[in-house]
Parts: sequence; structure tokens; C-alpha cells
Amino acid sequence: MWSSVGTVPAEYKFSRNEHQSVIKARTDDEKDHILETLCEKKSLLLQTCTPTGSIRCETLLLKHPASEDELKLFHSAAYIDVLKSLESFDLNLDEHVEYGLGYDCPVLDNLHQLAECVAGGTLSAAKLLVSRKCKTAINWFGGWHHARRDSASGFCYINDIAIGIQFMSTTFERILYIDLDVHHGMDIFNAFENSNKILTLSFHKHEVGFFSNSGNLDEAGIGKGKNYSLNVPYQGGISDETPKKM
Repeated sequence: MWSSVGTVPAEYKFSRNEHQSVIKARTDDEKDHILETLCEKKSLLLQTCTPTGSIRCETLLLKHPASEDELKLFHSAAYIDVLKSLESFDLNLDEHVEYGLGYDCPVLDNLHQLAECVAGGTLSAAKLLVSRKCKTAINWFGGWHHARRDSASGFCYINDIAIGIQFMSTTFERILYIDLDVHHGMDIFNAFENSNKILTLSFHKHEVGFFSNSGNLDEAGIGKGKNYSLNVPYQGGISDETPKKM
């Protein structure tokens, strides 16, 4: 997690080595590859942004993982209990398929701790924003927007974004969520489609057979949340200039 403004309390800081020890898997071929790939992507993003001056910030790293009650701000108790019960890497597609565990979301060692770490980073950022201790906070390992209330989905085991939004909504009257991932963040959309406090705006590729097959222009929320969900679908092949014109 990074902050750009303000003096951040010491309890939000700990060493980079401590952080890596929490999120790095033990070396067991496929599961090791999965987490190493995730870590490499986040490190590449960090290295790309900071040397160019596009982001000026103070280095911070999460110290407090999310509590069980915090995970349940979005996820069901049954799903969290399943994550807690899993102890080791497992590719059994049948036993855990009800909870989305298998195929693109295989069971990893220390999966519950990983979920606590990812959600804890976003919650730490949210708490700094709510307390006005900084104006900008980034969880480089966050953004797992495909996880559902009751299951994992699309390489995402915990929906740290929905958890963070739920936490901040108790303080802020209005929240704007902007999603620039190539895939539609349907589970953020579904979580807040009935809310007029959370405006979700998603720019994503939308073609037949492309995950998640959602995010049409006419999907604009329901009930009191009508028109508080905005989708900007596009086809493949757009350039860097296209979003600017949008």
C-alpha cells in the first residue's frame, strides 16, 4: 500500500521482507508459479510508475491483515469458513467447485492468509482515507474484482474492492468506483447495483465469448440504484488514444 500525502502512523508500516513473507508461496511448482506471477505483475507496475515521477509517494506496507468480520463486510460466512478450512495446495475440481475453487482459482497453501493480506491492504488504505491521513492510497496487490460473495472467480479469491467500499460507505455519502480492467468487474457491479451511494463506472472489452460476458450499456443498475452503474464497453483493437476520446 502506498500513500502520497500526510504522515502515516507507524502501525501501518513494516518491512518489504515481512510483506513478501506473507504473500509468497512455498515452492511447489504450479502454486508457486501462480503467486510468483501475481507478485511480478504488481512489482512491474510499481517499477513502471515510480521512476518516471508519475507517482510521488511514501512507501508503506500493510501490517494488519483483515479480520474475519472485515472479510464478511462483503463475503458470506460460509465462504470464509471454507477458506479457513483449506490448508494446502489442491487441484481437486470436484470437492471445492461449489465455491469456485478449481480451474482458474486453484486452492493454494495459506489461501485464507492470502485473502486476509489482500483485503487488509485495501482496508488499510480505506482507513487512511476515512481518517483524512492521506489523499491517495494504493494497494498494489489489490483489485480482485471478480470474487463473488459466496465463491472465488476469475483468478480472484477475495473481493478487496467491495470490502473497502463497504467500509468507506459508512463515512462517505458518495463513492465513485472506476474500473479500467479489460474485463468487466461484474461482481462490483452486482454488489452495488441497488445503491444510489455508490456510482460504478467500468471501461471494458465486450465481445461474444469474452469473460465475463457482462457490462452492456443497458445494464445501469436497479431500484434506487438505477443509472448509478455505468458501462463503457468496447471491442478489441482500440488504441491508447481511444479512451481519451471517450
